[in-house]
Amino acid sequence: MYLFLRYDDTSKKLNTCEENLQLAETKLCHSEKILEKTIRDKRKMEGDVDVLEKENYALKEAVETSKCSLEEEILLRVDIEHQLQSTKEEMNFKQQMFNKDLPS
Repeated sequence: MYLFLRYDDTSKKLNTCEENLQLAETKLCHSEKILEKTIRDKRKMEGDVDVLEKENYALKEAVETSKCSLEEEILLRVDIEHQLQSTKEEMNFKQQMFNKDLPS
């Protein structure tokens, strides 16, 4: 009888261990699926990062090109404004000379 009770107790412990093992295997399987999905997402995001880094580089290049063009245009504008001012002053001077030479 003692062996039967011991066997029954051991059998219950074994069943409990098997249930715990099955539960742990289920959790492991679920965790592996989550890990696989996370790895796929990571790879996709790494690809997205590569694309965005290339776009970022191209945009930085465009900004630098635009800055250079803007600087050139500002210098050209300043030069044209100076030419305009000089032309106005010359025209005013010639107008004054012309008005001076006219008989009153």
